[in-house]
Amino acid sequence: MTPAATSPAATPDDRYFRYPPEPARIDPFETTVDEPQYIDTTNSGITYGYLPGSFEDVPDAEYRRLVPTGYTSLMRTQKLAVAREGRLVREWPLVVRRRGDDWWYSHWGGYRVWRLDGGFAPIADPKNDPDSAMAALLSASRPGAALLLYIWVVVDWH
Repeated sequence: MTPAATSPAATPDDRYFRYPPEPARIDPFETTVDEPQYIDTTNSGITYGYLPGSFEDVPDAEYRRLVPTGYTSLMRTQKLAVAREGRLVREWPLVVRRRGDDWWYSHWGGYRVWRLDGGFAPIADPKNDPDSAMAALLSASRPGAALLLYIWVVVDWH
């Protein structure tokens, strides 16, 4: 399944992978939720946002149906910012996690920028430089909107 954000006939319900279960879904571009939100991504799309612990997770086979496998990686990310038309709309602080907190812990780190019209935008130094990530976010949001994501965990997703 490729998110239909690349299709002119996309509806809000088929822009993103259909995870998490309803009613825990938060539109990824929503800016009124104060708590840190998480979004799972692959190279071909993103899930809706969610708050950890806000829903009963689905079995692995169901998750693999909702977030399709393929020649890709699965990345568990935290939403850090939303920009529209080149302007920062909202930022959230990076949640500091420690070894043993839960499955979110990872040394991978790094940033991704997702555009509202679908697809990831390039970042000059995606691994280490929050300033280049923010610049990429603002650039990718013209025209439209974009998300800045921090990568917590990366796993092969085949």
